[in-house]
Amino acid sequence: MTQVQNARKRTAVKGFIALLLTGAGVQASAHTGEWYSDNIEVAKKRAAECIAMKKADKVLVGEDKEDCKNATQAAFLRPYVPTPPTFSSKGGRN
Repeated sequence: MTQVQNARKRTAVKGFIALLLTGAGVQASAHTGEWYSDNIEVAKKRAAECIAMKKADKVLVGEDKEDCKNATQAAFLRPYVPTPPTFSSKGGRN
């Protein structure tokens, strides 16, 4: 091999190692809806990222798709919790 070929090979190997160390921007596994419900600010941020990806016509598959679904549901589809009725001291409803 020539010196140029060796340099290219080293550069490619270094780039591959850097991708492995940084995770290449890929999340290891999808968070659950319950996790996102407990971490609502993270859910809102992730949901915004997912909406931006969808607008950019990026196709989400696998764990990215599941993660986006969980984040979006937690951020925007909060469960309805009815407030209990209040009663006055006179025995009627307010």
